[in-house]
Amino acid sequence: DSVQLGRFLIPIYILIRGKYYPPLIIGVLSLLFIALSVYLTVDLLKLKNKASTFLISGVYTTCSTITLLNATYINYTDMYCLSILLYILGVYILFKTKKLYRFLSIIPFVCATGIYQSYIGIPIGLSIIIIINKLINNKTTKEAIIDGIIAIASILISLLLYSALYKFILNAMNLTATDSYNGMVGVGQYGSLENIKYFFNETYKRFFDYFINPPIFHKTIIKITNIILLIIAIIQTAIKIILKKVNVKNILLIIILYSVLPFALNIICFISKGFEHTLTVFAINLGYILFISLNSIKTDSKIDEKLYFCTVILIGIFICCNILYSNQSYLKKQLEFDNTLTTMNRIVMRIEEVDNYEMGVTPVLFLGDINSGPLSMKRNDFDYNAVGMFGNFSITYYSTYRMYFDNYLAYPINIADESIIEKNNLEKEIVSMTCFPAKNSIKMINGVVVVKLS
Repeated sequence: DSVQLGRFLIPIYILIRGKYYPPLIIGVLSLLFIALSVYLTVDLLKLKNKASTFLISGVYTTCSTITLLNATYINYTDMYCLSILLYILGVYILFKTKKLYRFLSIIPFVCATGIYQSYIGIPIGLSIIIIINKLINNKTTKEAIIDGIIAIASILISLLLYSALYKFILNAMNLTATDSYNGMVGVGQYGSLENIKYFFNETYKRFFDYFINPPIFHKTIIKITNIILLIIAIIQTAIKIILKKVNVKNILLIIILYSVLPFALNIICFISKGFEHTLTVFAINLGYILFISLNSIKTDSKIDEKLYFCTVILIGIFICCNILYSNQSYLKKQLEFDNTLTTMNRIVMRIEEVDNYEMGVTPVLFLGDINSGPLSMKRNDFDYNAVGMFGNFSITYYSTYRMYFDNYLAYPINIADESIIEKNNLEKEIVSMTCFPAKNSIKMINGVVVVKLS
């Protein structure tokens, strides 16, 4: 499935790490990859003070993308953190090496995309931030344009190489690309200029939606905080341009890059034709890295120093609210797990009471969505809107029933496919059944135990 989605390096990674893993291993590996990402970012932006390093570390580790990844798809957390690291490593090679060596960045870019494509905004956005800083520091316009061309060329070549590898692997394994909401089929096929215009505008719109209103605790405070940070960034840029006596060409290029940056950080929205969620928008958090990086450009202005202090405080508030949100999210997931364990044990006991039921032999069909059944009571004050936070049970897709019985309950069960409804002529009696935990919610129909959840 990962290969068909274009994430062809995931199976190789799993071979190294192992299919079964404790959360501790995931946590250690994820923190290692994020720590290296922080180190490379700090070195790239030439940040000297500990406060800036602390803030970057805080943004990378506590942002809602990492929180919701841990809470919902923890088996992928270390892989996606590795993808982030590889994209940043590619940018590091781009700006820390010279001449043709800069094109070695293609290697980590291809590897990062082969793990998770949605973070492609990281190298584009980080490159723009670095070039903006160099322009403010009076690097020549020509040098900045060359940097930009090489960065764009490296990223485009890596995407072409990735695409070629993807097609080769699919052919070699006799597979087809998954035609699903998160698959690669249809990428780049917009249909009309009107659609291109729509998704172009939508990319900008959603950037500000996510940036101003991220999944977080104290949303109103963060909305105000982020607006103030944007204003501070504009003022700081203007102060530095004046005090550094930046030439007109550089100023024009800075304005262009600032206008392009939101699109670059949220480019996954444009590529995916509007499909994105919190797990795919990590690059948007690089906006905070821009705010931090501006403070590495030293001036003699007292106002600039005070604005830097305000930036530290405001991003500190953002990090604290993220920490509160992450703890609430993990608590909700623990409650979901406990709720699922209790409910599924009750269901198993009821199944075993059905006449002529034989464990592991009799087909069992689960109907409906347990998260929309009578037992799914929403708890106040928890976030139910973010990705993966919609329900009250750990079981989601139908395939997860098998995983749950095998890995958690260790209970032999013959879970039937929904096609058995038509084969065994179950439709009429299913309609008359009530939903669990009602008495008529679990019954034997034509040799099949039917469990109606919703």
